[in-house]
Amino acid sequence: MAKENKEEVVVEEKTTPEEEYKKLISAVMANNKQLQALQQQNVMVEGALLTLEKLHGFDRQEVAKELNDTNV
Repeated sequence: MAKENKEEVVVEEKTTPEEEYKKLISAVMANNKQLQALQQQNVMVEGALLTLEKLHGFDRQEVAKELNDTNV
């Protein structure tokens, strides 16, 4: 009984340098939008932290050290 050789043929889509460039620019733009959203969120969290520190006298470095010690 003869054994068949089945080779998988992979067809790569050829992209032009211009298409590749546009894809990369698009990715950079999407990443920048995500970064801006995270920065805005960070500003809001920072404001909440400052409020809690003033109201309750929390020490950020002390709490951060405790968190680092428990998250190792």
